[in-house]
Amino acid sequence: MKEMGVILTKANQAIQTLERYRAVFTQALTNLSALEFEELVTMHEVAYVLQRAEMVLRIKNEINRYVLELGNEGRLISMQMEELIGLADEEARLLIKDYAKDAGDDKVREIQHAFKKLSSEELLDNAHLFRLLGYPSISSVAEEGLHPRGYRMLSKIPRLPGVIIHNLVDRFGALPHIVVATIEELDEVDGIGEVRARAIKEGLKRIQEQVFIDRQI
Repeated sequence: MKEMGVILTKANQAIQTLERYRAVFTQALTNLSALEFEELVTMHEVAYVLQRAEMVLRIKNEINRYVLELGNEGRLISMQMEELIGLADEEARLLIKDYAKDAGDDKVREIQHAFKKLSSEELLDNAHLFRLLGYPSISSVAEEGLHPRGYRMLSKIPRLPGVIIHNLVDRFGALPHIVVATIEELDEVDGIGEVRARAIKEGLKRIQEQVFIDRQI
């Protein structure tokens, strides 16, 4: 029983750490979203958010180990963890899909796996992160500029299927181009009619207004 109490204490401490890290990650995502709409994203912001995402997921793995050890006693801890984590896994995946040189699903999974294997020091090395994303050097990132493809932002629009999001990215190439596209231009994309085109325009506008309110300068 004493051993169980020690594990439970550690698990609760880990939950508190997760709560703090999740809040930092959420705010970092919001700040990045605002910069994406303003077309002011730099390597530093993308690396910062990716680092915070991986930290959250590592704490999740630590808590999962405690939950396994606790058995039935770990159910409450597990529920707290799931509530805090939310869609962090998916947010991290879409972030990589937005910024990796190759956005293919297999490549994105490979990058996610590579992130998990990084040491703490490697994770905090921006240049190392961007090499994993497919950029050979810092200068190559600066030369090309950083514009999200738009997968993460478009996924926030209700009832917008993945195939439509893919078609939009395939047609326009980057989020800024999708944002400024007219109703008529959106309507021309395969699978998008006028009603859905208007929903996309209005959805992106609402998201933009919200992130500008929520971001921290």
